Amino acid sequence: MSRPAAASIAKVAFALLGCLVVLASVARLATGSASAPGGLAVSFSGDPFHRSGDRDGPPAMSIRGLKAGGATSGTVTVRNPGPGPRWFWLSQAGLSERLGDTGGRLSDSLQLTVLDVTDIGSPASVYRGPANSLGARPLGFLGPDASRTYSFTAHLPMARSPGATGPTDPYRGARADIAYAWHTIAGAPAPASPHPVRLWTTKPRQDKPARAPVRRRRDSSAPRVAFSARPRQRVLRSGTLAVGVRCNEACRIGSKALVTGPDERWTARVTGSAGVRRSRILQVHLGPKALAMVRRALLSGRVARIRVAVRTRDRAGNRGGGRYTMRLLPRS
Repeated sequence: MSRPAAASIAKVAFALLGCLVVLASVARLATGSASAPGGLAVSFSGDPFHRSGDRDGPPAMSIRGLKAGGATSGTVTVRNPGPGPRWFWLSQAGLSERLGDTGGRLSDSLQLTVLDVTDIGSPASVYRGPANSLGARPLGFLGPDASRTYSFTAHLPMARSPGATGPTDPYRGARADIAYAWHTIAGAPAPASPHPVRLWTTKPRQDKPARAPVRRRRDSSAPRVAFSARPRQRVLRSGTLAVGVRCNEACRIGSKALVTGPDERWTARVTGSAGVRRSRILQVHLGPKALAMVRRALLSGRVARIRVAVRTRDRAGNRGGGRYTMRLLPRS
């Protein structure tokens, strides 16, 4: 083989090798794979996802052209290629955005939903809330060569004016790029204890059977009344006598008083009986004739008698009453 022919073959071989390198790079870009710190392999799919920074950077969602009521979504698969289990968690790595034509900011209204869709039949919620408030979300342990798949959905709620489009749309021309990082540390879950954990140190309380309702006997007895009065009072100066009345229960008292003489009697006015109470002081107001009779009896050294009669009624409606004869003595 001549030297020119060998040189031509070498040029063709180098050209084919360059094409293979380019094809491998394009294939890697198409699959959207990246590596997370600590050895996790992260792959993603969906329109909003791309790699942030260099080609090994964390996956990022790029939201643009989203109108009120619209949504965009993608999936991320995290795999542990290492030999041992690892604990991992998700956090927001960065946020960059461009304001809309009228100053609208997507991150202020954008809502994010992250679901664990490894078991597509029963997805588990990881995060629901504002897209710029993800924080750190622990995701548990990932065994060797195990993987989990998560779906990310960015949703822009309907504005107050659902028909706002065109020049009045605050998010027209707005864009938001949100990067997510997957952190991990080596570790395994603690083994289950062979001894069950006691949740209490005393005998558990057992529910007692419900007691039958207690039927209270209806109150059918009339209230009893007791009287008290001082035998010497300043009746000649004030024209009023004080009589204490007490019931064995709260009751309403209606009263009247009779002033009796040797051959006649007079009715006296009584106050202080209003309201429902157990005890009260009744004021017996003597009229001119009754007061004159009491004055004659007391000044002559005799005892003046005044009868007080009351009627009572308790809260149950039972009616009763009582009578009391006061004996006023002359003041010594």
